[in-house]
Amino acid sequence: MANDDQGASNALLDTMYSHAFFPLITKPTRVDDNRGSATLLDNIFSNDIRNKPNVIPGILITDISDHYMVMAMCKGSSGARDETRNFKTRNMEPERMAIFKDIIANTDWTEATQHSDAQDAYSTFLQLLTSACNEAFPMVTKKIRDRRNQPWLTAGLKASIRRKNKMFCQYKKSPTLYARAQYNDYKAQLTRTLREAEIAYNSDLLEQISNLRKSWSIMKQILGTSARTTCTSEFRVDVDKHWCHNLNNSTNKQRNSSLIL
Repeated sequence: MANDDQGASNALLDTMYSHAFFPLITKPTRVDDNRGSATLLDNIFSNDIRNKPNVIPGILITDISDHYMVMAMCKGSSGARDETRNFKTRNMEPERMAIFKDIIANTDWTEATQHSDAQDAYSTFLQLLTSACNEAFPMVTKKIRDRRNQPWLTAGLKASIRRKNKMFCQYKKSPTLYARAQYNDYKAQLTRTLREAEIAYNSDLLEQISNLRKSWSIMKQILGTSARTTCTSEFRVDVDKHWCHNLNNSTNKQRNSSLIL
C-alpha cells in the first residue's frame, strides 16, 4: 500500500492504526506487466498485537485473477486436515418446529415472571427458552460433501496443472516476453487437454445408461450418497399388507398370488 503523505491510502492507514489494526500484507498484490506497475491493493488487518509473531501472512500467486489472493496462518492452529470432514449443527427440520411449539406451550413461565429485577427475569426466561431449543433442535453430526472431486483429473493432468502454476510464478518473477509466451502456450494446451478429458469422461458416463447397476453407482457418486443398498420392507395392495425382505422376493410373491387391485 502506497503510504503517501497526503491521500486516501494514508487516511486509511491512520484510521486503522487509531483502532489498533495493523496491515499484515506488505508486498504488492497486483502486478501489471504491460505498465510495469506493482500495487498493494489487497490486505489483511489484525488487532492481535500480542500474537503478531505467531501469524504468518502470505500472498498466493495464481492466474485466477489479476489480483493475487492474500492469506494469513496462525502457528498455534493445527494444519492437519480432518479426514472425517464432519461438523455439528442443529436439526432444523420442519417437524422439529412443531415439537418446539409444543414444548413452548407446555413450559411453565411462572418462574420468569416472579422476579422483581428485570435482568434476573430475562436470565430465567433465556434459560427456559434455551432449554426448549436444545430439546427441540438437538445437535447432530453431518458429513461435509467434497464438491471439489473431479474424477477426470488423472495424476498426469494434476502434475501438468502444478507445472503450469510453477511456470506462472517464474513468469511473474522474471516477466520476459519469452517466459510469457511459454506460459501462455502451455496454459492454452493444458486448457484444451482438460476440456477434452472432461468431455471424454462425461461421454463415457452417457454410454453407461443401458447398464442399470452402473447408472445407479454413478448417480450415488454424483450425489455423494452412500453405496449402501436399500430395499422395500413393506407395501400395500388394497387392505392386505405383505412383508418382504427385498424387492425380488416381493415381485415373486405378486406373481404367485392372485390379488385384486
